[in-house]
Amino acid sequence: MIPRKILAAALTAALLLTGCGTAATDQSSSSAPKATKTTSDTATPALVDNFYEAAGHDELTTWTIDDDASSNSYFLQMDITGRDRLTALIKKAADAKDTAPDSDGDRVAALYLTGQDEAARDAGGMGDLSSLVTAFGDATSVAELVSLCAQYNRDYYGCVIFPGFQLEADPDDASQQVIYQFGADTGLSREEWLADDDDSKALRSYFQDHLQTLFAAGGASDKDAAAKAKNVCAMMKELATAGLSVSEQYDPEKTTNRYTVTSLAEDFPRLFAADDLQGIWGFNPEDAIIVTDVGVLEKFSDYLTEDNLPLLRDYATAIVYNDWAPFATTAMRDADAAYNQKINGQTAPTPAEESLIKQIKETLPFECGRLYTDAYVTDATKEDVTNIIGEVIDVYREQLRANDWLSDATKEKAIEKLNFVGINVAYPDTWPQDGYALNLARPDADGLYINNVLAAYRAKSAALYTDRHSPVDKSQWYESPQTVNAYYDPARNGIFILAGILQAPFYDPEASREENIAGIGHVIAHELSHAFDDNGAQYDKDGNLSDWWTAEDKSAFKERSQKVIDYYNDMGERFERVNGEQTVSENIADLGAMAAVVRLAENENLDLDKLMTHYAKSWVEIVRPEYATQIYLTDVHAPAEDRVNASLAATDAFYTTYDVQSGDGMYVAPEDRPKIW
Repeated sequence: MIPRKILAAALTAALLLTGCGTAATDQSSSSAPKATKTTSDTATPALVDNFYEAAGHDELTTWTIDDDASSNSYFLQMDITGRDRLTALIKKAADAKDTAPDSDGDRVAALYLTGQDEAARDAGGMGDLSSLVTAFGDATSVAELVSLCAQYNRDYYGCVIFPGFQLEADPDDASQQVIYQFGADTGLSREEWLADDDDSKALRSYFQDHLQTLFAAGGASDKDAAAKAKNVCAMMKELATAGLSVSEQYDPEKTTNRYTVTSLAEDFPRLFAADDLQGIWGFNPEDAIIVTDVGVLEKFSDYLTEDNLPLLRDYATAIVYNDWAPFATTAMRDADAAYNQKINGQTAPTPAEESLIKQIKETLPFECGRLYTDAYVTDATKEDVTNIIGEVIDVYREQLRANDWLSDATKEKAIEKLNFVGINVAYPDTWPQDGYALNLARPDADGLYINNVLAAYRAKSAALYTDRHSPVDKSQWYESPQTVNAYYDPARNGIFILAGILQAPFYDPEASREENIAGIGHVIAHELSHAFDDNGAQYDKDGNLSDWWTAEDKSAFKERSQKVIDYYNDMGERFERVNGEQTVSENIADLGAMAAVVRLAENENLDLDKLMTHYAKSWVEIVRPEYATQIYLTDVHAPAEDRVNASLAATDAFYTTYDVQSGDGMYVAPEDRPKIW
């Protein structure tokens, strides 16, 4: 529903997306990968053979996966804690009698109460979107349908049917906003459409069945619903196949294709009519537009013929149904829950209230964020974590100065960039929801859940487009504070450590120094490393896409990056399967982070055994096979086992700490240990 997340992921580098674990199997096999370690595996391996399994043995042999979950990890447990906290805060707001109008509490209360009003939801159907779906079916030309989809994208920021637009920092001048064009909705990712393993085939079947269910819920006969779903899936697969791979989506050289409004309309006249670009979005002919995936635009344009109008109507309708089913009738909501249960391998659907809380968090992310941080983040925590960031930056500066393969010119540019890194901890200094009015209706005022959600999107869209000529607000956060995550934004040259991750085992004010450095210290170092990974290194200190490397250094960096790719592919043969190319950016960040926290620990004479053990335990994860397949195909992070074992096996101090010798499972010859930072 929110393709903005796709582009934001490409423009930022996060600690994790939906999860970091995949599972092990021969990549050439069509069999499903196994779930990570079950309770039947009771023998503890030696630390020198598999550090991850040895350090995390208690968790790996005692944890289970809840029926309504696809995995279990400390990340998930922190997320559950955050969800329970937020649920209590939302219910408290809903019960309050004196909530100020249009306050954070008023907004979340209205969403919660209307979300719980199932009778109204069933009576209201698709709400304000019903007329749009009707208009799709009544469209008499491709041009009319294109305009309807354009208006939908303009009204509901980040929601896309046909290729649409959003606003981001200009890669040529990160202080200014530029229009980004992002691709069409392909339902599943390119990798999921093309993979030949049994789980991926099942995923595609589940998705087609889901669309068929939604078409039937919308009034189509069973026969028509099946035909519509089949044809839409075939179109989505072709669109995805024409697009970039997951790894390519993180390469700014491939995703930064500059047009003007005029040239875009000239090159893709059936897709971007000049009247729509100016009349609906308010763009000027000379405005710059960055196209992220030209291949998708070209393929989509091929579909825009009058002969394809019935298919295009169905495609648009399917996307609206699929995106908004969780917010519509209870039947559509439950169909969406059943679909997600299948694709994630859950043995039970996610409870309706749990899904509702997640939807409120996604619809009103910063309203929820301020409620959460006011209740659970102290000034002392924010100050302590900010200080740790300063310490890690100091260590990273040491590493750069000691670097033995960069030229002095490039080294100075790198240090200059490090000195300009923006530090953002727990929550933003300014809250975006204060910039616009949003009065949501409660059930006693005839409020309808889906209409309230739509109103929130309209308000945000109007505010963003009103300010599109203003300079970039570098205090803006992509992710909400309560999210269990952290990320680096190259366009802002800043790291963002969210409040949600400031929980044990990653941060605890009562924990030892080793544990906090292994936890939040490593997270911070990981995000700083993204400033110098294969993508972040293409941006300068101001966030501009800029070539600040000498030709020799750039060549040496590419060679070292390839060594990282090869190294992780080899780790995939030893431990969990991993795609070294797809995960290279995150792997460079993991390697750089481990080097930084070890240097920091050595500077303070900390206990490296305690640090490394805590690091390994923090990443323990068990995953259902169905979910593991999705993650393997789409995630840019290595599996948890490889994240731990590969970064430690590349660290010289690991060998002296545990007396690792040739022949041990963790041993890697010194000349084969990749080192970049």
